[in-house]
Amino acid sequence: MTTEEIFELMRRDKSVRRAIVKRSHKFFFYYYFSHYTEHPIAPLHEELFYLTEQDNHSMMVVSAFRNSGKSTLLSLSFPIWSIINNKAKYILIISENQQKAQTLLSHIREELTDNELLKRDLGPFREERFGWNSVSLTIDNYHSKITAISTEQSVRGLRHRNHRPDLIVLDDCESQDFVRKEENRNKLSSWLSGDVVPAGHTYTKIVVIGSMLHVDSLIP
Repeated sequence: MTTEEIFELMRRDKSVRRAIVKRSHKFFFYYYFSHYTEHPIAPLHEELFYLTEQDNHSMMVVSAFRNSGKSTLLSLSFPIWSIINNKAKYILIISENQQKAQTLLSHIREELTDNELLKRDLGPFREERFGWNSVSLTIDNYHSKITAISTEQSVRGLRHRNHRPDLIVLDDCESQDFVRKEENRNKLSSWLSGDVVPAGHTYTKIVVIGSMLHVDSLIP
């Protein structure tokens, strides 16, 4: 069956559509996030879809040029897909500063509230009684939570109910000015290995996204 035939079947049958998108990140993305696809799929995207669907990779490090779509796939689509297919109950989105982290979180919130296809098929995405706060989104009907923090904040002891973070996405955690100082590079590396990795559990997936800014930077 061709991809076009699968999409046609998905459009006609909601139960088939739900089953497919829960199993395939690629079909999930191209059905619900088609508004982000301006160009044909590239080998990079195929590889990213494949890697996100594998359970035997505990860490992914993705270095690619800006506007390659890596953040859209890994910081936006992947966290939502991980919740929907019950692979993640507590997700951390980490960026260089709080403003960047909140921007990433706001993109997720916009899809959860404004993407009618997504809401109709896989919602409702209900707020907890305190509503959307400044650092977290709670999706009650999936018993899941997404928290955005900066590299300046502590991740130790973070939990949602009885869940430690099972998906941690670090996106754009370094800047050109930051990596110029060896002290900064060493501090960030120690924070990743000493704080971020232990914050999860045995099956936590950690995704590091960015561009190579220095030979000793977080993205080698």
